[in-house]
Amino acid sequence: MRRTILLLGLLSHLGPSTAWAIPAFARAYGVSCSTCHVAVSRRNEFGDAFRRAGYHWPASAAEGEPLAAEPVEGIGASILTTQLPAYVPLALVATMSGSYAFQPESTNPAVLGTPSINLLIGGTLGEYVGFFGTWAGQGAPNELYLAIHQPFSTPMVNFRLGVFEQSTTLFKNNEMILTEYLGATSATDGYTLAQGRLGVEAHGSLLPNTYWATGVTQEPTVGSPVGWYYSVSQRFGGLSFRGEEPELDLDAEPSLLDDLSVTLNHYGYVGMSEDPSGRDLAHVRRFGLETKIGFGPLAVAGGVLIGWDQLAATFKKSGSIAWIGEASYAITRWLLPVYTYQYQDSSDRTVAYQQHDFGVIVAIFEDLRGRARFRFSDDGQKNELADLQLLIAF
Repeated sequence: MRRTILLLGLLSHLGPSTAWAIPAFARAYGVSCSTCHVAVSRRNEFGDAFRRAGYHWPASAAEGEPLAAEPVEGIGASILTTQLPAYVPLALVATMSGSYAFQPESTNPAVLGTPSINLLIGGTLGEYVGFFGTWAGQGAPNELYLAIHQPFSTPMVNFRLGVFEQSTTLFKNNEMILTEYLGATSATDGYTLAQGRLGVEAHGSLLPNTYWATGVTQEPTVGSPVGWYYSVSQRFGGLSFRGEEPELDLDAEPSLLDDLSVTLNHYGYVGMSEDPSGRDLAHVRRFGLETKIGFGPLAVAGGVLIGWDQLAATFKKSGSIAWIGEASYAITRWLLPVYTYQYQDSSDRTVAYQQHDFGVIVAIFEDLRGRARFRFSDDGQKNELADLQLLIAF
């Protein structure tokens, strides 16, 4: 039995498709990070409404109007003068990692990671346009897109253009706080929906508690095949998708159901995967059903992904299934224990993969988060992993 213990992880590397909370929004609107986030980088219902509105403050909110600070006029030796904004729409995430592996065959069990800095941008360009992006310092941006906010007054319709993580699964890697999500990934070929892709998306809410999205995407390389997706969500209780408070009968006795919020989500994806050389690899089909339940400090989420792929060369079909569940309980506003269970299986595998992650999130400061985690994965090797993480955004 192979046992791997990572005792020390001061700061974890950011994955190529990871995005985090951006303090530039907190600075621009004069609010704390916890206004939109349960913990960096998990959004709460209000933060979700803020993102869906193209990073414009929901009209229903009483606070958080953009701060009207005057720009600084740049006058010097240049030919033209410039206007330097008072609030620069930029943020940085600094990371570093260290690990120790207990393996008899290991010649170098202690590893110290290379420090890295991720650049995040986000803001608004007038009343109707917002923008967001993340860049790891090399290669193409992980996400970089324009968000068109409600160009038509009725119905509420928004658009996204650029590289972004498509609106399908509720388990997005740019909102993970404990572990990478496998629920949007096929057990057959590893093709995942939780990844930034070049695309165009239309989304909105015809009713306050009903949300829809549809779009077309392709890998950010010339000539890549096009994929299509859709998602539909319904929420009962809690904030609406537009950021509106639920209607309560103030004359009635308080009810336990006042703190209950249930979100149901269904999505589908049809596309084509490629190998590293750009050749068509497989026809991809993904369908999922998910739910999120909030009840005071308790949050529970779960879902199932069904995949049905067909190899382009041999036309061989392969089915796969992935289950995911997560539970957290906010002991205080700054202490959040979390448990995540994930399962993957496919018709091509003889052994299913199961992964358990136990952890606790500590909000040291609004933009400084600590995490301790223990992982057990039942994949025939019985791997064990423990790490510590600090994440700072400024």
